[in-house]
Amino acid sequence: AGGDLGRALLAPPEMPDDRFNALAEAFTAMMNDPEFLADAESKGIPLGYASAAEMKEILDGIFATPPEVVELLKVSIEQGFDG
Repeated sequence: AGGDLGRALLAPPEMPDDRFNALAEAFTAMMNDPEFLADAESKGIPLGYASAAEMKEILDGIFATPPEVVELLKVSIEQGFDG
């Protein structure tokens, strides 16, 4: 899922909803700000954006991975994918 998450900005799970929502709204506003976007483009900085709801959906899918799949992946990473 690293490709889907990219360089995500995350907040701790105990963060109050009002603070999280304020940060999410501010980030969305920044990602829609023409001046910010023009500045990033002029510097050759590629931007990709996913909303807080989209990121939550990705994370929920990751956390729902069955333990046996996680264990299989751990073994494959440690011992290689050939065996």
